[in-house]
Amino acid sequence: KSTFHEQRLAYLLGAIATDGHIYEQGNHGEVQLIQKPTKEKEEFITHVDDCLHKTFQKIFTSSVKKISSGSIRGKSVVGSANAYRCYSKSIAQELQLEKEQFVETLLVADEQLCYSFVAGVIDGDGCFKDNRIHIYISKEDLLQQTIVALLRVGIVPQVTCNRDIFHVQIVEQIENVLDFTRRVQ
Repeated sequence: KSTFHEQRLAYLLGAIATDGHIYEQGNHGEVQLIQKPTKEKEEFITHVDDCLHKTFQKIFTSSVKKISSGSIRGKSVVGSANAYRCYSKSIAQELQLEKEQFVETLLVADEQLCYSFVAGVIDGDGCFKDNRIHIYISKEDLLQQTIVALLRVGIVPQVTCNRDIFHVQIVEQIENVLDFTRRVQ
């Protein structure tokens, strides 16, 4: 049976895997979450910060990232976001180790830990539409972790690949999953 500490760590790993980074270099380490500070994402950002604080007794520091611009299908797109950073080599190392071993962890985890991880992933890169949860995943290791977590709780997701993005759809146990999410309702 997982503890609240482990469940918060699982949610944190899901959120960082979708919308953040773990950096280690020399004597330095950093855990970073990138989010646009909108009203809709406020509870998600606060919960990720709370998970970090209750797990490692550290909080994120916020800084505004440079405005980015690009082109999508010929249309100009401009975006801005905040970088929520935790500077700690030991935390970065611990999260990186957990991330590398997380498939094995999920294979023996209880439902609460699996749901917590999936909720972090959904809140990071998911949405609810047409009576299904949609998650968009670009990293194969995150796809494996998400599929294992879903199968552990008895959910068989539908997965399609569109170019370099995996589209994971959940149509079963939606209420159970949404009980653990903060942003997606």
